[in-house]
Amino acid sequence: MTNRPLVVKPGPKRLASALRLGGFSESVTLPAVTDACGVRWSSPSELQTALALVGGESSGNTAAFHVNKDGSTDFGALQVNDRAHAAWFGSQAVPAGWLWNDWIDNARAAYEIYVTARRKFTPWVAYTGGGWLAERYQGRSWLDWASFGCSQALTAIGAYVAQGKTESAAMALVASVSDDPLIYWQ
Repeated sequence: MTNRPLVVKPGPKRLASALRLGGFSESVTLPAVTDACGVRWSSPSELQTALALVGGESSGNTAAFHVNKDGSTDFGALQVNDRAHAAWFGSQAVPAGWLWNDWIDNARAAYEIYVTARRKFTPWVAYTGGGWLAERYQGRSWLDWASFGCSQALTAIGAYVAQGKTESAAMALVASVSDDPLIYWQ
C-alpha cells in the first residue's frame, strides 16, 4: 500500500512507469494490430498495450469506478472488477488491502490479473471490444498515446539508471514525479 496523493490523470509517462513497475514488459511483443485511425502497429509491446488499455478503460482516470449491470464494480485506471478479482477486495464493498486509485497499486493488480489470464488481456472489455485501439484525438489513438508514454518513461528510467539508481527505484521515481510533457490531448 502506498501513500501518494491522489492524482486523477497522472499522464502516460507516469502510468507507463507504474505499469512497468507492476510487471508489464517492454520487450514482450504482441501480434500486429491496426488502430481506429488506420495506423498499423507491427508489434506493440505488452507495456504499450497495457497503457493503451488504461486509456480505453478509464481514459487514464485513476479515480474511475463503474457500477456494472450485474451490480459488480470496476475500480481504478485499469478498472479491476470487484467480483471477478475478489482477492483484491476482501469482504468489503470497496478495496481494503490496496489503494485502487493509486496507479502503481492498480498496475500491480492488473499485472497479476494478466498473468493469471495466461498473459492475455482478455479480462478487459477495452481489449476484447477494441477500446484500446480507439481514436483519442484528431487522428491519434490510445495506442499512439501509449507509445509516446512508454517511450518517455523508458527514456527517463534509463537516465535514472545511468545516474546509479536501481531499475526499480528509477521506475518508482518516474511513476511518482509529475513532469509529463503530454498529459492528454486537448
